[in-house]
Amino acid sequence: MPNRPDLDGAPADVDASLGVASVVADFASVTPFADEISEQVPVSLLGISHHTATLRIRGKVGFSGSALERVLIRFLESGFDECMVLSTCNRTEIYTVGGCREEAERILIEESGLSIDDLNNCFYSKLGLNAIHHLFSVFSGLDSAVIGETEILAQIKDAVATGRKVNSIGRHIDFAVRRGHSTSRLVRSKTELCRNVTSIGSLAVRDAATTCGGLRDKNVVVVGAGKIAERIAKDLIGHGPMRLVFLNRTYSNAASLARRYNGQARPFTDLEFSLGEADAAFAATSADRPLLSADATAHLSLIRERYPLTVVDLGVPPNIHPSASWLPGIRLLDMDEMVARCTANSQRRLAAIPIAQEILNEQLAEYLVECEKRMASPTIEVLVRYTDEVRENNLRWAQERLSHLSEQDLKIVSDLANRMVKGFLQSPIRELKEEVATPTSRDVVAKLFRVESGGDSDR
Repeated sequence: MPNRPDLDGAPADVDASLGVASVVADFASVTPFADEISEQVPVSLLGISHHTATLRIRGKVGFSGSALERVLIRFLESGFDECMVLSTCNRTEIYTVGGCREEAERILIEESGLSIDDLNNCFYSKLGLNAIHHLFSVFSGLDSAVIGETEILAQIKDAVATGRKVNSIGRHIDFAVRRGHSTSRLVRSKTELCRNVTSIGSLAVRDAATTCGGLRDKNVVVVGAGKIAERIAKDLIGHGPMRLVFLNRTYSNAASLARRYNGQARPFTDLEFSLGEADAAFAATSADRPLLSADATAHLSLIRERYPLTVVDLGVPPNIHPSASWLPGIRLLDMDEMVARCTANSQRRLAAIPIAQEILNEQLAEYLVECEKRMASPTIEVLVRYTDEVRENNLRWAQERLSHLSEQDLKIVSDLANRMVKGFLQSPIRELKEEVATPTSRDVVAKLFRVESGGDSDR
Protein backbone atom coordinates (compact mmCIF):
# COMPACT_ATOMS: atom_id res chain seq x y z
CA MET A 1 0.00 0.00 0.00
CA PRO A 2 1.44 3.45 -0.87
CA ASN A 3 2.53 5.84 1.82
CA ARG A 4 -0.29 8.01 3.08
CA PRO A 5 -0.78 10.77 5.64
CA ASP A 6 -2.34 10.02 9.01
CA LEU A 7 -5.87 10.54 7.78
CA ASP A 8 -7.37 8.26 10.41
CA GLY A 9 -4.88 8.80 13.18
CA ALA A 10 -3.98 12.47 13.35
CA PRO A 11 -4.91 15.85 11.93
CA ALA A 12 -3.29 16.15 8.51
CA ASP A 13 -1.96 19.48 7.33
CA VAL A 14 -0.68 20.79 4.05
CA ASP A 15 2.47 22.15 5.69
CA ALA A 16 4.31 18.88 5.07
CA SER A 17 3.99 19.41 1.33
CA LEU A 18 5.19 22.98 1.53
CA GLY A 19 8.40 22.48 3.45
CA VAL A 20 7.21 23.94 6.76
CA ALA A 21 7.38 20.62 8.56
CA SER A 22 10.89 19.92 7.30
CA VAL A 23 12.11 23.37 8.39
CA VAL A 24 10.74 22.83 11.88
CA ALA A 25 12.07 19.27 11.99
CA ASP A 26 15.54 20.63 11.25
CA PHE A 27 15.08 23.18 14.02
CA ALA A 28 13.86 20.52 16.46
CA SER A 29 16.78 18.21 15.70
CA VAL A 30 19.37 20.85 16.60
CA THR A 31 21.18 20.38 19.91
CA PRO A 32 21.95 24.00 20.83
CA PHE A 33 23.32 23.23 24.30
CA ALA A 34 25.60 20.70 25.90
CA ASP A 35 23.48 17.57 26.07
CA GLU A 36 23.96 16.89 29.75
CA ILE A 37 22.17 16.90 33.07
CA SER A 38 23.03 19.75 35.43
CA GLU A 39 22.08 20.56 38.99
CA GLN A 40 20.04 23.51 37.75
CA VAL A 41 18.27 21.55 34.98
CA PRO A 42 18.08 17.83 35.86
CA VAL A 43 15.31 17.06 33.34
CA SER A 44 15.62 14.32 30.70
CA LEU A 45 13.43 13.55 27.69
CA LEU A 46 12.85 10.26 25.90
CA GLY A 47 10.29 10.16 23.12
CA ILE A 48 8.96 9.12 19.75
CA SER A 49 6.95 11.34 17.42
CA HIS A 50 5.64 11.79 13.90
CA HIS A 51 9.21 12.75 12.95
CA THR A 52 10.59 9.32 13.90
CA ALA A 53 7.81 6.72 14.07
CA THR A 54 4.96 5.43 11.94
CA LEU A 55 1.34 5.70 12.99
CA ARG A 56 1.33 1.99 13.93
CA ILE A 57 4.28 2.45 16.29
CA ARG A 58 2.87 5.66 17.79
CA GLY A 59 -0.42 3.92 18.44
CA LYS A 60 1.28 1.15 20.38
CA VAL A 61 3.29 3.58 22.51
CA GLY A 62 0.32 5.82 23.28
CA PHE A 63 -1.14 5.89 26.79
CA SER A 64 -4.26 7.41 28.30
CA GLY A 65 -6.52 7.05 31.31
CA SER A 66 -5.63 4.30 33.75
CA ALA A 67 -2.85 3.02 31.47
CA LEU A 68 -1.14 6.42 31.68
CA GLU A 69 -1.45 6.44 35.48
CA ARG A 70 0.03 2.93 35.60
CA VAL A 71 3.02 3.98 33.49
CA LEU A 72 3.69 7.04 35.67
CA ILE A 73 3.56 4.96 38.84
CA ARG A 74 5.90 2.43 37.30
CA PHE A 75 8.45 5.16 36.57
CA LEU A 76 8.32 6.31 40.18
CA GLU A 77 8.67 2.76 41.47
CA SER A 78 11.67 2.29 39.16
CA GLY A 79 13.66 5.05 40.84
CA PHE A 80 12.66 8.17 38.90
CA ASP A 81 12.08 11.23 41.09
CA GLU A 82 9.67 12.99 38.73
CA CYS A 83 7.83 12.00 35.56
CA MET A 84 5.40 13.53 33.05
CA VAL A 85 4.13 11.59 30.04
CA LEU A 86 2.79 13.59 27.08
CA SER A 87 0.96 11.09 24.88
CA THR A 88 -0.95 12.21 21.76
CA CYS A 89 -1.62 10.72 18.34
CA ASN A 90 1.59 12.34 17.11
CA ARG A 91 3.97 11.79 20.02
CA THR A 92 4.71 10.05 23.28
CA GLU A 93 7.33 11.90 25.31
CA ILE A 94 8.58 11.06 28.79
CA TYR A 95 10.00 13.96 30.82
CA THR A 96 11.84 12.70 33.90
CA VAL A 97 14.10 13.73 36.75
CA GLY A 98 16.41 11.01 38.06
CA GLY A 99 16.59 7.46 36.72
CA CYS A 100 18.35 6.53 33.49
CA ARG A 101 17.52 6.31 29.79
CA GLU A 102 17.96 2.54 29.60
CA GLU A 103 15.33 2.00 32.28
CA ALA A 104 12.95 4.46 30.59
CA GLU A 105 13.35 2.62 27.27
CA ARG A 106 12.75 -0.72 28.98
CA ILE A 107 9.51 0.52 30.53
CA LEU A 108 8.20 1.88 27.22
CA ILE A 109 9.11 -1.29 25.34
CA GLU A 110 7.41 -3.52 27.91
CA GLU A 111 4.31 -1.34 28.24
CA SER A 112 3.86 -1.06 24.46
CA GLY A 113 4.30 -4.75 23.72
CA LEU A 114 6.67 -3.89 20.87
CA SER A 115 10.15 -5.29 20.35
CA ILE A 116 13.46 -3.49 20.66
CA ASP A 117 13.84 -3.78 16.89
CA ASP A 118 10.49 -2.02 16.38
CA LEU A 119 11.50 0.96 18.49
CA ASN A 120 15.28 1.02 18.12
CA ASN A 121 15.39 3.79 15.50
CA CYS A 122 12.32 5.64 16.75
CA PHE A 123 13.56 6.95 20.09
CA TYR A 124 15.12 10.35 20.56
CA SER A 125 16.50 11.67 23.82
CA LYS A 126 17.51 15.10 25.09
CA LEU A 127 19.11 16.14 28.36
CA GLY A 128 19.06 19.26 30.50
CA LEU A 129 18.48 22.49 28.59
CA ASN A 130 17.96 20.58 25.35
CA ALA A 131 15.02 18.75 26.93
CA ILE A 132 13.52 22.06 28.07
CA HIS A 133 14.21 23.63 24.65
CA HIS A 134 12.22 20.79 23.07
CA LEU A 135 9.39 21.13 25.61
CA PHE A 136 9.09 24.86 24.86
CA SER A 137 8.97 24.15 21.12
CA VAL A 138 6.18 21.60 21.66
CA PHE A 139 4.27 24.11 23.79
CA SER A 140 4.60 26.74 21.06
CA GLY A 141 3.40 24.56 18.20
CA LEU A 142 6.83 24.49 16.56
CA ASP A 143 7.13 20.71 16.71
CA SER A 144 3.55 19.82 15.79
CA ALA A 145 2.45 17.95 12.68
CA VAL A 146 0.15 20.93 12.07
CA ILE A 147 2.56 23.79 12.70
CA GLY A 148 1.18 26.30 15.17
CA GLU A 149 -1.81 24.19 16.26
CA THR A 150 -3.19 24.88 19.71
CA GLU A 151 -4.63 21.48 20.63
CA ILE A 152 -1.30 20.52 22.17
CA LEU A 153 -1.91 22.98 25.03
CA ALA A 154 -4.97 21.05 26.22
CA GLN A 155 -3.05 17.80 25.81
CA ILE A 156 -0.19 19.08 27.99
CA LYS A 157 -2.73 20.26 30.56
CA ASP A 158 -4.16 16.74 30.69
CA ALA A 159 -0.67 15.25 31.05
CA VAL A 160 0.10 17.56 33.97
CA ALA A 161 -3.24 16.82 35.64
CA THR A 162 -2.60 13.07 35.46
CA GLY A 163 0.93 13.54 36.80
CA ARG A 164 -0.37 15.54 39.74
CA LYS A 165 -3.00 12.89 40.41
CA VAL A 166 -0.34 10.23 40.98
CA ASN A 167 2.13 12.71 42.54
CA SER A 168 4.74 12.22 39.81
CA ILE A 169 5.36 15.91 39.06
CA GLY A 170 7.78 17.74 41.31
CA ARG A 171 9.25 21.20 41.36
CA HIS A 172 11.57 20.78 38.36
CA ILE A 173 8.98 19.61 35.84
CA ASP A 174 6.35 21.91 37.35
CA PHE A 175 8.60 24.94 36.83
CA ALA A 176 9.48 23.87 33.27
CA VAL A 177 5.78 23.48 32.40
CA ARG A 178 4.88 26.88 33.83
CA ARG A 179 7.64 28.56 31.81
CA GLY A 180 6.57 26.57 28.75
CA HIS A 181 3.07 28.04 29.08
CA SER A 182 4.41 31.59 29.24
CA THR A 183 6.66 30.94 26.23
CA SER A 184 3.70 29.60 24.27
CA ARG A 185 1.62 32.69 25.07
CA LEU A 186 4.40 34.97 23.79
CA VAL A 187 4.88 33.00 20.56
CA ARG A 188 1.15 32.91 19.86
CA SER A 189 0.62 36.60 20.61
CA LYS A 190 3.74 38.06 18.94
CA THR A 191 4.00 35.97 15.74
CA GLU A 192 1.83 34.72 12.89
CA LEU A 193 2.83 31.13 13.65
CA CYS A 194 -0.50 30.14 15.19
CA ARG A 195 -2.82 32.34 13.18
CA ASN A 196 -4.98 30.96 10.40
CA VAL A 197 -3.89 27.40 11.15
CA THR A 198 -5.84 25.29 8.67
CA SER A 199 -6.06 21.52 8.69
CA ILE A 200 -7.04 19.79 5.49
CA GLY A 201 -10.37 18.83 7.08
CA SER A 202 -11.21 22.46 7.91
CA LEU A 203 -10.08 23.66 4.50
CA ALA A 204 -12.18 20.98 2.81
CA VAL A 205 -15.35 22.10 4.58
CA ARG A 206 -14.66 25.75 3.79
CA ASP A 207 -14.08 25.08 0.10
CA ALA A 208 -17.10 22.79 -0.22
CA ALA A 209 -19.29 25.47 1.37
CA THR A 210 -17.99 28.03 -1.14
CA THR A 211 -18.54 25.69 -4.09
CA CYS A 212 -22.08 24.80 -2.97
CA GLY A 213 -23.10 28.34 -2.10
CA GLY A 214 -23.25 27.42 1.58
CA LEU A 215 -24.12 24.14 3.33
CA ARG A 216 -27.12 25.22 5.38
CA ASP A 217 -30.10 22.90 4.74
CA LYS A 218 -28.02 20.86 2.28
CA ASN A 219 -27.57 17.07 2.09
CA VAL A 220 -24.03 16.29 3.18
CA VAL A 221 -22.32 12.88 3.22
CA VAL A 222 -19.19 11.97 5.22
CA VAL A 223 -17.47 8.71 4.26
CA GLY A 224 -15.07 7.45 6.93
CA ALA A 225 -15.00 7.52 10.71
CA GLY A 226 -11.41 8.43 11.63
CA LYS A 227 -9.91 11.62 12.98
CA ILE A 228 -10.26 13.55 9.73
CA ALA A 229 -13.91 12.50 9.35
CA GLU A 230 -14.60 13.68 12.89
CA ARG A 231 -12.81 16.97 12.29
CA ILE A 232 -14.94 17.48 9.19
CA ALA A 233 -18.08 16.75 11.21
CA LYS A 234 -17.08 19.32 13.84
CA ASP A 235 -16.47 21.96 11.20
CA LEU A 236 -19.74 21.17 9.42
CA ILE A 237 -21.72 21.96 12.58
CA GLY A 238 -20.60 25.58 12.29
CA HIS A 239 -22.24 25.93 8.88
CA GLY A 240 -25.80 25.69 10.15
CA PRO A 241 -28.34 22.88 10.22
CA MET A 242 -28.05 20.30 7.44
CA ARG A 243 -29.00 16.71 6.67
CA LEU A 244 -25.82 14.88 7.62
CA VAL A 245 -25.18 11.25 6.67
CA PHE A 246 -22.23 9.09 7.84
CA LEU A 247 -21.04 5.92 6.11
CA ASN A 248 -18.23 3.59 7.05
CA ARG A 249 -17.36 -0.04 6.38
CA THR A 250 -17.77 -0.60 10.12
CA TYR A 251 -21.34 0.55 10.66
CA SER A 252 -20.96 1.02 14.43
CA ASN A 253 -18.24 3.64 13.84
CA ALA A 254 -20.53 5.58 11.50
CA ALA A 255 -23.34 5.29 14.05
CA SER A 256 -21.08 6.67 16.77
CA LEU A 257 -20.31 9.78 14.71
CA ALA A 258 -23.97 10.17 13.80
CA ARG A 259 -24.97 10.20 17.47
CA ARG A 260 -22.36 12.79 18.36
CA TYR A 261 -23.08 15.13 15.47
CA ASN A 262 -26.83 14.81 15.06
CA GLY A 263 -26.66 12.88 11.80
CA GLN A 264 -27.84 9.63 10.28
CA ALA A 265 -25.74 6.49 9.87
CA ARG A 266 -26.17 4.28 6.82
CA PRO A 267 -24.62 0.96 5.84
CA PHE A 268 -21.68 1.22 3.46
CA THR A 269 -23.71 -0.52 0.74
CA ASP A 270 -25.81 2.66 0.50
CA LEU A 271 -22.83 4.71 -0.68
CA GLU A 272 -23.94 5.19 -4.30
CA PHE A 273 -27.51 5.98 -3.27
CA SER A 274 -26.33 8.50 -0.66
CA LEU A 275 -24.03 10.26 -3.12
CA GLY A 276 -26.84 10.36 -5.62
CA GLU A 277 -28.95 12.59 -3.38
CA ALA A 278 -26.14 14.61 -1.72
CA ASP A 279 -25.12 18.20 -2.36
CA ALA A 280 -21.63 17.72 -0.93
CA ALA A 281 -19.59 14.69 0.11
CA PHE A 282 -16.32 14.18 1.97
CA ALA A 283 -14.33 10.97 1.60
CA ALA A 284 -11.57 10.29 4.15
CA THR A 285 -10.86 6.59 4.48
CA SER A 286 -7.70 4.50 4.41
CA ALA A 287 -8.93 2.28 1.57
CA ASP A 288 -6.16 1.17 -0.79
CA ARG A 289 -8.43 1.40 -3.85
CA PRO A 290 -11.29 3.74 -4.92
CA LEU A 291 -14.58 3.30 -3.08
CA LEU A 292 -16.38 3.86 -6.38
CA SER A 293 -15.31 1.99 -9.50
CA ALA A 294 -15.00 3.72 -12.86
CA ASP A 295 -18.43 2.36 -13.89
CA ALA A 296 -20.06 3.47 -10.63
CA THR A 297 -18.49 6.91 -11.01
CA ALA A 298 -19.80 7.20 -14.57
CA HIS A 299 -23.29 6.21 -13.40
CA LEU A 300 -23.15 8.82 -10.64
CA SER A 301 -22.13 11.42 -13.23
CA LEU A 302 -25.28 10.71 -15.25
CA ILE A 303 -27.49 11.00 -12.17
CA ARG A 304 -25.92 14.32 -11.09
CA GLU A 305 -25.43 15.96 -14.48
CA ARG A 306 -28.12 18.58 -13.86
CA TYR A 307 -27.29 19.13 -10.18
CA PRO A 308 -23.55 18.67 -9.78
CA LEU A 309 -22.23 16.96 -6.66
CA THR A 310 -19.24 18.53 -4.88
CA VAL A 311 -16.87 15.82 -3.65
CA VAL A 312 -13.80 16.46 -1.48
CA ASP A 313 -11.53 13.42 -1.69
CA LEU A 314 -9.03 13.27 1.16
CA GLY A 315 -7.93 9.70 0.51
CA VAL A 316 -4.33 8.78 -0.28
CA PRO A 317 -4.60 6.90 -2.59
CA PRO A 318 -7.82 8.55 -3.80
CA ASN A 319 -11.17 7.28 -2.51
CA ILE A 320 -12.92 8.46 -5.68
CA HIS A 321 -11.96 7.07 -9.10
CA PRO A 322 -9.76 9.60 -10.96
CA SER A 323 -12.20 9.63 -13.91
CA ALA A 324 -14.52 11.78 -11.75
CA SER A 325 -12.26 14.77 -12.36
CA TRP A 326 -13.38 15.09 -15.99
CA LEU A 327 -16.92 13.70 -15.81
CA PRO A 328 -19.88 16.11 -15.86
CA GLY A 329 -22.04 16.24 -12.76
CA ILE A 330 -19.15 15.91 -10.30
CA ARG A 331 -17.01 18.73 -8.93
CA LEU A 332 -13.97 17.00 -7.47
CA LEU A 333 -11.52 18.58 -5.03
CA ASP A 334 -8.58 16.31 -4.27
CA MET A 335 -5.57 16.45 -1.96
CA ASP A 336 -3.38 18.24 -4.50
CA GLU A 337 -5.93 21.00 -4.86
CA MET A 338 -6.23 21.33 -1.08
CA VAL A 339 -2.46 21.76 -0.87
CA ALA A 340 -2.42 24.39 -3.60
CA ARG A 341 -5.19 26.41 -1.93
CA CYS A 342 -3.33 26.62 1.36
CA THR A 343 0.10 27.67 0.09
CA ALA A 344 -0.18 31.36 0.98
CA ASN A 345 -1.33 30.64 4.53
CA SER A 346 1.47 28.15 5.19
CA GLN A 347 4.17 30.38 3.73
CA ARG A 348 3.07 33.17 6.03
CA ARG A 349 3.51 30.94 9.05
CA LEU A 350 6.81 29.64 7.66
CA ALA A 351 8.13 33.21 7.79
CA ALA A 352 7.14 33.39 11.49
CA ILE A 353 9.28 30.40 12.53
CA PRO A 354 12.59 32.31 12.99
CA ILE A 355 10.81 34.93 15.12
CA ALA A 356 9.24 32.19 17.23
CA GLN A 357 12.65 30.60 17.66
CA GLU A 358 14.11 33.89 18.92
CA ILE A 359 11.32 34.20 21.49
CA LEU A 360 11.87 30.61 22.55
CA ASN A 361 15.60 31.12 23.04
CA GLU A 362 15.05 34.33 25.01
CA GLN A 363 12.60 32.54 27.29
CA LEU A 364 15.01 29.65 27.70
CA ALA A 365 17.75 32.05 28.85
CA GLU A 366 15.36 33.56 31.41
CA TYR A 367 14.36 30.08 32.52
CA LEU A 368 18.00 29.17 33.19
CA VAL A 369 18.57 32.35 35.24
CA GLU A 370 15.49 31.55 37.33
CA CYS A 371 16.70 27.97 37.80
CA GLU A 372 20.02 29.23 39.14
CA LYS A 373 18.22 31.51 41.58
CA ARG A 374 15.92 28.70 42.65
CA MET A 375 18.91 26.51 43.48
CA ALA A 376 19.64 28.81 46.43
CA SER A 377 16.10 28.57 47.83
CA PRO A 378 16.63 25.53 50.10
CA THR A 379 19.75 27.11 51.64
CA ILE A 380 17.95 30.42 52.09
CA GLU A 381 14.99 28.67 53.71
CA VAL A 382 17.11 26.88 56.32
CA LEU A 383 19.13 30.03 56.94
CA VAL A 384 15.92 32.00 57.60
CA ARG A 385 14.61 29.25 59.88
CA TYR A 386 17.91 29.24 61.81
CA THR A 387 17.92 33.01 62.33
CA ASP A 388 14.24 32.92 63.30
CA GLU A 389 15.06 30.40 66.03
CA VAL A 390 17.95 32.58 67.25
CA ARG A 391 15.65 35.61 67.30
CA GLU A 392 12.88 33.79 69.20
CA ASN A 393 15.30 32.38 71.80
CA ASN A 394 16.84 35.78 72.46
CA LEU A 395 13.45 37.49 72.64
CA ARG A 396 12.32 35.03 75.29
CA TRP A 397 15.57 35.66 77.21
CA ALA A 398 15.00 39.44 77.04
CA GLN A 399 11.32 39.29 77.95
CA GLU A 400 12.10 37.25 81.07
CA ARG A 401 14.47 40.00 82.24
CA LEU A 402 12.36 42.95 81.11
CA SER A 403 9.02 42.01 82.64
CA HIS A 404 8.72 45.52 84.11
CA LEU A 405 8.41 47.01 80.60
CA SER A 406 5.04 47.95 79.17
CA GLU A 407 3.49 45.97 76.32
CA GLN A 408 4.37 48.78 73.93
CA ASP A 409 8.02 48.76 75.05
CA LEU A 410 8.21 44.97 74.65
CA LYS A 411 6.84 45.33 71.11
CA ILE A 412 9.65 47.79 70.36
CA VAL A 413 12.19 45.23 71.57
CA SER A 414 10.56 42.57 69.35
CA ASP A 415 10.54 44.91 66.33
CA LEU A 416 14.20 45.72 66.97
CA ALA A 417 15.08 42.00 66.91
CA ASN A 418 13.13 41.53 63.65
CA ARG A 419 14.85 44.49 62.00
CA MET A 420 18.29 43.28 63.06
CA VAL A 421 17.68 39.79 61.64
CA LYS A 422 16.30 41.12 58.36
CA GLY A 423 19.18 43.54 58.00
CA PHE A 424 21.66 40.78 58.70
CA LEU A 425 20.09 38.43 56.11
CA GLN A 426 19.49 40.96 53.34
CA SER A 427 22.99 40.91 51.83
CA PRO A 428 23.72 37.15 52.02
CA ILE A 429 20.29 36.28 50.58
CA ARG A 430 20.78 38.70 47.70
CA GLU A 431 24.21 37.29 46.97
CA LEU A 432 22.97 33.70 47.17
CA LYS A 433 20.28 34.51 44.62
CA GLU A 434 22.30 36.56 42.21
CA GLU A 435 26.03 35.97 42.51
CA VAL A 436 27.19 32.99 44.50
CA ALA A 437 24.39 30.44 44.11
CA THR A 438 26.86 27.61 43.54
CA PRO A 439 27.04 24.30 45.42
CA THR A 440 30.33 25.39 47.01
CA SER A 441 28.89 28.69 48.20
CA ARG A 442 25.83 27.01 49.64
CA ASP A 443 28.01 24.52 51.49
CA VAL A 444 30.09 27.37 52.93
CA VAL A 445 26.94 29.07 54.24
CA ALA A 446 25.73 25.78 55.73
CA LYS A 447 29.05 25.22 57.53
CA LEU A 448 29.32 28.79 58.77
CA PHE A 449 25.91 28.63 60.40
CA ARG A 450 25.98 24.91 61.17
CA VAL A 451 22.75 24.21 59.31
CA GLU A 452 21.85 21.63 56.68
CA SER A 453 22.45 22.98 53.17
CA GLY A 454 18.83 22.36 52.18
CA GLY A 455 18.09 19.17 50.29
CA ASP A 456 16.64 19.08 46.80
CA SER A 457 13.00 18.39 47.66
CA ASP A 458 11.48 17.00 44.50
CA ARG A 459 7.81 16.78 45.36
